[in-house]
Amino acid sequence: MEDILKNFFQANINFFNAIQFVLANAYLKNILGEYIWCNDQQIRSLGCLSLDQVVGKSDYAFKSQKESDFLREIEIQTIKTGKIVTVEESGLLENGKEIFYSFKKIPLVNQNGSPIGIIGLSFDVASQGSEQTLSEIIRMMPGHIYWKNREGVYLGCNDLQAQHLGFENRLEIIGKTDFEITADKKMAEIFRDNDLRIIENGLDITVEEKAQIGDTIAIMLSHKAALRDTHDDIVGMVGISVDITERKELEEKLRETEASEARFKALSAMGGMIAHELRTPLMGIGIGTSFVEEHLPILLKTYEEWSKEKNNFSISRPDLVMLHTVCNEISQSLAQVENTIDTILASFRPMPASEAKLTVIAMDEIIEQLLLQYPLTQQERALITVKKSTGSFGKSNPHVILHILTNLLKNSLYFIQEMGKGSISIWVSETVDKVHLHFQDTAKGIPNEKIDQIFELFYTTKDTATSIGVGLYYCKMAIENIGGQIICESEEGKFTEFTLILPRVHNEA
Repeated sequence: MEDILKNFFQANINFFNAIQFVLANAYLKNILGEYIWCNDQQIRSLGCLSLDQVVGKSDYAFKSQKESDFLREIEIQTIKTGKIVTVEESGLLENGKEIFYSFKKIPLVNQNGSPIGIIGLSFDVASQGSEQTLSEIIRMMPGHIYWKNREGVYLGCNDLQAQHLGFENRLEIIGKTDFEITADKKMAEIFRDNDLRIIENGLDITVEEKAQIGDTIAIMLSHKAALRDTHDDIVGMVGISVDITERKELEEKLRETEASEARFKALSAMGGMIAHELRTPLMGIGIGTSFVEEHLPILLKTYEEWSKEKNNFSISRPDLVMLHTVCNEISQSLAQVENTIDTILASFRPMPASEAKLTVIAMDEIIEQLLLQYPLTQQERALITVKKSTGSFGKSNPHVILHILTNLLKNSLYFIQEMGKGSISIWVSETVDKVHLHFQDTAKGIPNEKIDQIFELFYTTKDTATSIGVGLYYCKMAIENIGGQIICESEEGKFTEFTLILPRVHNEA
């Protein structure tokens, strides 16, 4: 609780510095009655020379037992009731002359409504201008301060409240209601309902409210209390509201981040489990393929001898030779799947680029490999144009680059089918030290305001029943993990272009 009160003091240091110069004794205490801060005038009235002599002590260190008991009783009443208390008390000037003060004790509460301390303001009732001084203090106080009568008519406010409601002078608000000031009548009704809860029940409330501040809607944390006359009758309400919009936005982002991290951990664990389950049947296929390759020459020879003897060649010679090719393609596909699994799992355990396995890759060859391995139909292949480079080489992990290109190709074909139009272009460009692999489609395009979101985890523009928003997030994470970059440019309705940026390797033949 002490830290919260100190944080409050630090957050409003400009205000406390300002009231050093007003003609009033001002101070801030914790719920134990110990001084956290006071202005110079209060320091002098306590017979001290510096703030250090006051902080951490209570009135018992400076005043008589009787006077201190009286003041402490008022402070406890203020803290327990949560109401502003006005009393009169005596004090001594430096010359020993006794004077009388009109004293206000204002409760401070946290966002949960729990008391954390009090602010005290004392005025010499014999001096002129005390009301003007109090008005000046209220004018400069932080937060939005306002008070209304039982009918919801404003009786006054501080400068900040007036400015945010569009008034040049805080006196202009007097006599108006929220229904006259606020364009959103539903918002005004909520303010009135909250005010009536206080006026009818006499109970303080702490509530979050939406308010119009300039051209934006802000979220305000409001503490409202009953305004009472000298007979303790409720004559209206007084409120202090603080803009917590930024804090609420940070809380929402934190919740989203925590949810994404939880989903990512689950996805990582699931990825490991799926990889384990996939590798077992893949291993069986690999062993079976190796067995067939090993015994295929003997089987072919035996079949040919049998066919000659029986004069029955039911399988042509080209088909028999094709068996070797099929076995080889199966082995290559298995190797590709194994590399893809390793690449995906590695992306969930990022390592420094210096530790990644990088090799020199020919950009034209990696593009050619993409088109050979991806199961394209004739119609789909006809949509793709590849502009040959003059021999560009980059340093990277070929399995990672191939996997990223596969993801981009799959996405482009999806949107081309969805839009019923579009084509794909792939080309390479170079700078002095970088090689750029460009991948562009002319299907749908991405709205400018959403480009920054496409690489976020679980963000997707596809049907959520078929996509969970991991692909581009993985692409960005994987290429950055090996020292590269991926960027996106797009114009909605015209094109989307992804560029993979890799370190360039010179003088390769």
